[in-house]
Amino acid sequence: MTYIQSNLFMSKPGYQNDVMAAVRDMKTEWNEKAIIAMMFYGGSPVGPSNVITISTRFDSLDEVEKTHDDFFENIKLQNAFRRASAASTRSMNNLSEVIVGAEGFSLDNPPKYIHRWILTAKRGHKSDVIEIAKKMRSNVPGPTLPGITVNRAGNQDNVYIRMGLKSLKDMGDFSSNQERQSENLKAMSELTTQINSYMFRVVQ
Repeated sequence: MTYIQSNLFMSKPGYQNDVMAAVRDMKTEWNEKAIIAMMFYGGSPVGPSNVITISTRFDSLDEVEKTHDDFFENIKLQNAFRRASAASTRSMNNLSEVIVGAEGFSLDNPPKYIHRWILTAKRGHKSDVIEIAKKMRSNVPGPTLPGITVNRAGNQDNVYIRMGLKSLKDMGDFSSNQERQSENLKAMSELTTQINSYMFRVVQ
């Protein structure tokens, strides 16, 4: 089973560079292959560009746990995390389980943008939303395909879709082609209470 750990920081106005510097230090001290991204478009209450994330992929929960152990043994890493948190109005950590992995990009060959959807399923219909998301994914011509994940903690009705993009021109490849996706989009609208979309620019 594969997992993605994400640390999100919503910087205070005027403190974006401080958060970015601290997050870069986190990546250096963790010695992990991670992706740092900045939200360009989305629903942050303080403005999209104030949201900065660092995400890392793991192949087991043992690997995730090791990063926790490393955190408590590394004072420089703890200080970098505290600096990022102190310069933020809000910070949060998330661990998600990969249902279907993304294709077309990797940590060694990251995308330029990441388009992220949060689908909130009606109670009792999360598995149905996952199946529709898989059908939508199968209709994408490729070679870039989105990944589908769910929370291991937090809102258990949420399903996440992440798609790497080499250009903003690729934004519509997953969900916007009405001819390919019309039936799936209709089914998705009947199974969810809301769908939010966010666009991140990969910076490192």
